[in-house]
Amino acid sequence: MSTGMFTVIREENKREDINEFITEFNHMFETTYLQVAKACDQKRRDFHEHTKLALVSQADSHENHDEEEEYDWSENNDVVSIQEIEKKDKEISNLSETIAKQDETIAQLNSEIKRLMSETENEKDVQSSYVEMPIEVREKMCTKVTRIKI
Repeated sequence: MSTGMFTVIREENKREDINEFITEFNHMFETTYLQVAKACDQKRRDFHEHTKLALVSQADSHENHDEEEEYDWSENNDVVSIQEIEKKDKEISNLSETIAKQDETIAQLNSEIKRLMSETENEKDVQSSYVEMPIEVREKMCTKVTRIKI
């Protein structure tokens, strides 16, 4: 009897240990997750702020520089240049035009498919009406007629 009770106590201790481990793990995970989320959010904010300040700085220096001195924009690698943005916008508009052309081509192909299907239906109607014609009329229409038992 005492050995059975001893194993029950061991099982309860194991459950308590497991529950304690799970609780600690969840707490550690939540803490780490929150730290990572906060760090990512801060990095995102810093990036947006840096980009905004850099673009404002770039615009100000572009407006204020004398014609004699030329500013080398290539030195400023960490700032997205307006030319790059315009280039990407142009690429996007070109892709949009390509998509519009492809949509137009698809619409034309769909209308061609519908036309061919309606012609096929018309041919079926013509064939069925041909079979329904009297033999004399069919013989007049064709030089060679194969007779079909209906």
